Amino acid sequence: HSFSKSLGFDGLFAIQLGFHFRHKLRIESSFSFPLQLLLFHLSEERKKLDRKILKEAKAKEMREVELDRRKREMTQMKKKNIMETNKKMTEEKKRREREEEEAEAKEFASQCRREKEALLAEEEAQRLKKAETQKECSNVLKKQIEELKRQQAMYDMTSVERSINKDVSF
Repeated sequence: HSFSKSLGFDGLFAIQLGFHFRHKLRIESSFSFPLQLLLFHLSEERKKLDRKILKEAKAKEMREVELDRRKREMTQMKKKNIMETNKKMTEEKKRREREEEEAEAKEFASQCRREKEALLAEEEAQRLKKAETQKECSNVLKKQIEELKRQQAMYDMTSVERSINKDVSF
């Protein structure tokens, strides 16, 4: 089928042509020997030409089959390469996404640590401030108590004792 297409004419025509020459040979057998010999040689030349054409057509068909096979093979290789490239790109994208997620998680953990440290430092500052305030209040209370004791001691003294102790501070 592809042989006849590659030659550019219908294969049935070639078969009919061969039949026509064979039939003509039978009819022409009544001709003289030189004419028969000429017809025979023409027939042989035609057969050689037909064999040559057939051989060339088969070679061409084999080249086309090989070319088609190579094209299919190249197409398969290209598909395979594309699939491998897509797979590598997908893996690379996943790797970058994982790295970004890890970086975000590290940054979040670092931010949480900083916030915790800031909160603890603030609480410590408040505790120290409260302790300082309590110490100040305690000192004020001690002074008030001492003042109360001194005033009570002065109150408990008689006027004579007060005049004697007026230069002494309590």
